[in-house]
Amino acid sequence: MPERWHRRLILIKYPILIGLVGTAFYSLTLAEKLVEVEPFKTSITLLFVRHWSFVLYAVGLLVIGMFINKFYCRYLCPLGAGLAIIGRLRLFSWLDRVELCGTPCQHCKNACGINAIRKDGRIDYDECIQCLECVVILNDDEQCVDKRLQNKKKPAPGQHTGHRRWQSLTSRGGLNAMSNFHSLVMIYGYSSHYARVKNASVVMTSA
Repeated sequence: MPERWHRRLILIKYPILIGLVGTAFYSLTLAEKLVEVEPFKTSITLLFVRHWSFVLYAVGLLVIGMFINKFYCRYLCPLGAGLAIIGRLRLFSWLDRVELCGTPCQHCKNACGINAIRKDGRIDYDECIQCLECVVILNDDEQCVDKRLQNKKKPAPGQHTGHRRWQSLTSRGGLNAMSNFHSLVMIYGYSSHYARVKNASVVMTSA
């Protein structure tokens, strides 16, 4: 479904809801007839055993739903319209987004079965059914573009960056220098001790 048509069709369910609620205040008998806009009584409760017009309507929605995902739920359902209105009263937006969502990444939008994600990456909470598919993608290192780019920037296991390699080399050089200095001190100490012992033995022999 093209985006511009989707944005127009999602508005149809609101007049349906308003019509049902208004009719209920005027005549419950008429409201019970109009509520047949929902095909569930025909398809589930009566198993298509009723007047042909109701059956044709229910079958038509099923056929359209084979080509447009959740057509009735997205565009005609008055209950969905009521939930969307209540959803506007939410206190916070609980589905995480990252900087690359929508600009340029469109993976979550393309994967959303009810088109509840806008091109700029924002969640359309009025239409969202909380399937959490976008959350799964966002936390998957293989599917999320942002995470894939972050993983590419990380050094591979066992490898060092240039700075760390330089630190490693300087540390090794420092240890080698200290080791060499310690060896020189030890040699000098042994040499001095040997010279003192030799001088003492010469003096004793002369005496």
